[in-house]
Amino acid sequence: MLPVYLFIGVILVVMIAAWAVQKMRRKAGVLNVRHFALPPGWLKILRENVPLYNRMPLDLRERMQDAVMNFVDGRRWKHCGGLESVTAEMKVTIAAQACFLMLARVGQPNYARIHNVIVYPKSSLTAPEDSENALPPVDAWPSATVVLVWDHDRKTALDLRDEHNGMLRDFAARLNPAEGGLPVSAVWRHTPWARAMTEQFVRHAENGPHAAALPEPQTDEETGEFFAAATELFFELPDRLRSRNAELYALLRSFFKLDPVKWQPAR
Repeated sequence: MLPVYLFIGVILVVMIAAWAVQKMRRKAGVLNVRHFALPPGWLKILRENVPLYNRMPLDLRERMQDAVMNFVDGRRWKHCGGLESVTAEMKVTIAAQACFLMLARVGQPNYARIHNVIVYPKSSLTAPEDSENALPPVDAWPSATVVLVWDHDRKTALDLRDEHNGMLRDFAARLNPAEGGLPVSAVWRHTPWARAMTEQFVRHAENGPHAAALPEPQTDEETGEFFAAATELFFELPDRLRSRNAELYALLRSFFKLDPVKWQPAR
């Protein structure tokens, strides 16, 4: 029986040693976080197409990878406008941008009412308006569907200095108040956080977008658009937002439960 116990002991020592080495490598920042859990090529897509991913602490990258897989698997993906297919690159890039907004909101549903993601190839389509390849007007989109334009949205996501990120904005505007998302409409009045954010919106409307250091929202009368525009800046240029409007930055930090100022600076 002694050899059996000895064999088990050796196995345990090897396992503990492997765990210790992995922990040290992760602490040193040289470990590919959960690369074995992602489908082949997905980690490369995250690193190349999602600059914000490379800024995050390693523990958040691990959480992001799980969130991306869940988001991709939980949505129906449709290609339109002459796009041949929604590729893995498109799915992973889009999913990562969506998951930033819910990454640390533990216990909150992850876009439970968004069932479909429709991807168009270009923002300027030559097809006639009544063609199946034409980009539909915003009010024609079903409430359970997010419509994205790959060439434009990918470009804004790659550039962390342009004050725009089409995917962050679109998903921020779709968070649902009943599911722990953005408090819009009447819900704005019912919490201290909502009242404080409403004050920020009113100040923005009175003084203009530059006073709040925000990209100009598409509709000045919509608090949802204000929140979406602020979200773009919160993630892409957090230092700029905090330096110009520390109160707004603190509100967004409390909502997303993230502090992007502490992430690695852009290279």
